[in-house]
Amino acid sequence: MNLILSLKYLLRNIKKNPIIYLMNIFGLVLTFACSFLIAIWVIHEFSYDDFHKNGDNICRIIADEEGSKVCVTPIPLASYLKENLPEVKNATRIKEWIARIKYKENSFYEKNILVVDPSFIDIFSFDFISRPEANPLSNPDSILITERMAKKYFGNQDPIGKTVRFSSGLDLKVTAVLRDIPENSHLKFDFLFSFLLLKKYGFNMDDWEDTSYHTYILTADNINMDSLAHKIQSIYKDLRKADVGIVIQKLSRVHLYSDFKWDFPGQGNILQIYILILAATLILIIGVINLISLNSSLYTAKMKEFAIMKICGSSMKTFIPQIFLEVLIQVAVSLVLSIALVAILLPVISNSLLIPLSLSSVFTLPGYISIFLGILVICGFTTLYPLFAILRMNTSQVIKDSSQTLSGGLKFRKGLVLVQFSISICLMIFLGFINHQLSFITHKNLGYSSKNIIYSVLNNIIVSKPGVIKNMLLESPDIENVTYTDDMLMTSGSGTSNTDWPGKGNDDPVQFQLRWVDEDYIDTFGMQMISGHFFTKDIPSELKDGIVLNETAVKVTGLKNPIGKWLIVGEQHEGVNKIIGVVKDFHFTSLHRQIEPLGIIYNPKRFNYLCIKFKDGSYKAALSHIRNVWEKVCPEYPLDISFLDEQVHALYGNEYLTIKIISFFNVVGIFISILGLSSLAFASITRRTKEIGIRKVLGATIIGLVRMLSGDFTRNVLYANIIAWPLAYYLVARWLETFHYRVDINFIIFLGSGLLTLIISLFVVSFYTIKASLINPIQAIRHE
Repeated sequence: MNLILSLKYLLRNIKKNPIIYLMNIFGLVLTFACSFLIAIWVIHEFSYDDFHKNGDNICRIIADEEGSKVCVTPIPLASYLKENLPEVKNATRIKEWIARIKYKENSFYEKNILVVDPSFIDIFSFDFISRPEANPLSNPDSILITERMAKKYFGNQDPIGKTVRFSSGLDLKVTAVLRDIPENSHLKFDFLFSFLLLKKYGFNMDDWEDTSYHTYILTADNINMDSLAHKIQSIYKDLRKADVGIVIQKLSRVHLYSDFKWDFPGQGNILQIYILILAATLILIIGVINLISLNSSLYTAKMKEFAIMKICGSSMKTFIPQIFLEVLIQVAVSLVLSIALVAILLPVISNSLLIPLSLSSVFTLPGYISIFLGILVICGFTTLYPLFAILRMNTSQVIKDSSQTLSGGLKFRKGLVLVQFSISICLMIFLGFINHQLSFITHKNLGYSSKNIIYSVLNNIIVSKPGVIKNMLLESPDIENVTYTDDMLMTSGSGTSNTDWPGKGNDDPVQFQLRWVDEDYIDTFGMQMISGHFFTKDIPSELKDGIVLNETAVKVTGLKNPIGKWLIVGEQHEGVNKIIGVVKDFHFTSLHRQIEPLGIIYNPKRFNYLCIKFKDGSYKAALSHIRNVWEKVCPEYPLDISFLDEQVHALYGNEYLTIKIISFFNVVGIFISILGLSSLAFASITRRTKEIGIRKVLGATIIGLVRMLSGDFTRNVLYANIIAWPLAYYLVARWLETFHYRVDINFIIFLGSGLLTLIISLFVVSFYTIKASLINPIQAIRHE
């Protein structure tokens, strides 16, 4: 019976104050929807690689070379660990591969290829649609494909037993089909073939200086990871003659805790997750504060009613269920509506991010418990204020004059709005600096130009006659330059710490990055030589033995007047290199990293990419010419081109995603704060309606009234800035630390955020003040 009476009481209150209740529900729907969306994203990020049966025992080896951590290791390491360390039950090498794959008329360049050991499928738990009983990778001439590749190449035919041809001329037989790799796998591939194939064709599998392979191990249970890392470090020292630190990274930490060189693309960032969790928490706090603030305006207005009920014998046992139920219904309705809103938005968000996000990921046992506890906390905090007010109120004084109670309620709600605006200002400042940093990245002089440059993976025909292809391409007036390189800009490329130069000490290990290019590399990318010269075919001896260094390499080596001096850069390039020039530093990795020493060498045998620079506005004409050349020279190879500036943009995918998310939540937070401010302004100005009428009769202007009534709100905004600025400064400083090259923290963004908040508050206050001032003064004076 009490429940029915409480519901009737709630319906009566809704009819009396529909706007307040709608504002409550609307604010909560936005708050809960934002929280659900962030929770879904965070759950997805933490779910990476959790489907592997042996996940708790799978690790990968990270080498720490003089503070620079790399996730590639020597090619013999995996087999050596498996054979010699009892802690390692199994191990596999992994290397990325790019090749053209052809089956009859279907021919495509494929970039998602991995070469692995047969043990790969025993360590990881990728699902098979069809596979033989024996290990399908134990045959060196076999290849495994995913379901979508089977449809791409074979349509509805059974792919098992079919033969595909690699661009190198090798024929490989399809021996198994895997289900498409889950999105939450840090290893993403469409094809697998075996290291046994490389071994079959004479590839050196025992070269400890060949450090370009990922090593994953399956460990025994309950082993000491520090002891294992120390053993692997000793192996490096004994067999590779290198004093390298070793980090053993658990599989569960690979996606979010990896900031290593030569890592697989698409890794996440734990800092971004923390930022999103903080944003969700702040939005939730703003929403709950808004609920408390709006409900307090209802309860303070009903204090006379509560006082009469108290005099008539009602106890706290009567008030608690009544108020709690009223809040609970608002929260429950908002929760259902927010889930419906998320269900509508999630497919759109998933499609835009190309990630299969699911609402069902929230509705697990931990999710249900979290939602239940959240509802209890929200309802409990929202119920506390009116109960506390009822408990301490002087009933006779309230019945005689409730203005003092209302005033106390306004002070409490001013404090809540202060917290709301502090959080909103903090989010605005953080968003401003994200924009500032990304603008800095976009407009920073990287030391080269990525504009109007397209690139393509090379094939055997182009590799066999690069000069002929280049001349044919340059016949078009729409093409400015053509160059070849071993790796693209903004990728880690190859490196070596096996370096030597005149005067080098024995204890000076230096990691050099290496690029193998042709003579047109500098001109194509617009780089600047500061001394000496670049490679030229007019001096054939320099093409064989020359090397060009960047400024950082010269500083690290300490060479004075380096032109003409010698430098040895590891086993990759035999013999002594003569320094022929110094190129101005350019960013060949992202701005997260400091520019490293770089050596540029001429070597056509290492070319992997063709880069073409076309003139402004000539893309279509240049592309038409490129297609014509391609069809004449290598018609059996598909033309697959990419834009360099898109690759540069992709380096900051996490940052661009963060700015989109924070922008959305910032708008939501400000909007919810405006709801709370509107409620406060409405209550404050309604309480002073009679005063406004009297002042108008005495000649006060609307501008004067706005100036008078906005004083308290202006002070609140100033206090909110005082609270928000230190927190925002800390968050911004921590985030900017992830970039080696970053903007300075200046206070223009701080001031701009504070000014914007002030303008918003003045607009809201002015709206209600003008509305109240337009009331007939006689009616205003009669207002009770």
